[in-house]
Amino acid sequence: MKFPQLKSKLILAPMVGYSDVAFRVLCRRFGAGMCFTEMISANAVVNGGVEVQLVNEEKPVGLQLFGKNAGVMLEAGKKFEKKVNVIDVNMGCPRVDIMQGGYGAALLRNKKEIKNIISALVDGLNIPVSVKVRKCRGVVEIAKIIERCGGSAIIVHGRTVKQGYSGKSDWKVIKEVGDNVDIVVIGNGDVNNTEDAEKMMKETGCDYVMIGRTALKNPRIFAGKNNCDSKEIFLDYLELAKKFGVNFNNIRNHAILFTKGMRGGARIRERINKCRELDGLEGLFNKLG
Repeated sequence: MKFPQLKSKLILAPMVGYSDVAFRVLCRRFGAGMCFTEMISANAVVNGGVEVQLVNEEKPVGLQLFGKNAGVMLEAGKKFEKKVNVIDVNMGCPRVDIMQGGYGAALLRNKKEIKNIISALVDGLNIPVSVKVRKCRGVVEIAKIIERCGGSAIIVHGRTVKQGYSGKSDWKVIKEVGDNVDIVVIGNGDVNNTEDAEKMMKETGCDYVMIGRTALKNPRIFAGKNNCDSKEIFLDYLELAKKFGVNFNNIRNHAILFTKGMRGGARIRERINKCRELDGLEGLFNKLG
């Protein structure tokens, strides 16, 4: 099954604590070709311990799952296949707690499980399956396994597990994967502005570019803008967050990031951290110059 053909080459990355429905809708309004939910535990989905809010306005949308059991992953995927456009498998998360459980980037060491999980999802679902990976030894072979098992796309983050989110992203590995598979390749890592996105596509030949942390500070990047009015954009996000009933902690996370680089930002963030309710947070931003 083919990956959707998107109207924009820029995709919002899945980010824990940030990729809530309000932020996804905001990024789609600015022109993001697709947005992904934060990574969701397949075990929690199957056990009924997690809910994911999805709305028509954000489509096309991808849901990212993490897990290590093919059967559980399929059962979780089936719960969402009529609500989303793509199921993405997280095989790139470098968090210690995730990897110690055998999830995320730990799966990159186990080609048999990669094959089992992707085959189960592709055979059992009626929507495309993508996989997010990191730079690692044998990543091209892993990409070929994903392609042979019917995966529709591979998202390649150019950092290793050891690097985490530090250091420089190696775009050469994105090109290397793209040169060896015929499925959609999505590049990820060190895209700080629209010029970087264009440069990544030119240098690597990737089909799409996934943007994470940069979009948190400037969702207007999806509209081709390299800066934004942080106060205005946060209040736009806040209206959506209230509409969809987003968790207060998520809202506060966004408030903190939107003040990065703002004049007097450190003092503002101190006040944000003391806020315990929405009205206080909204009042604080309304008073900003």
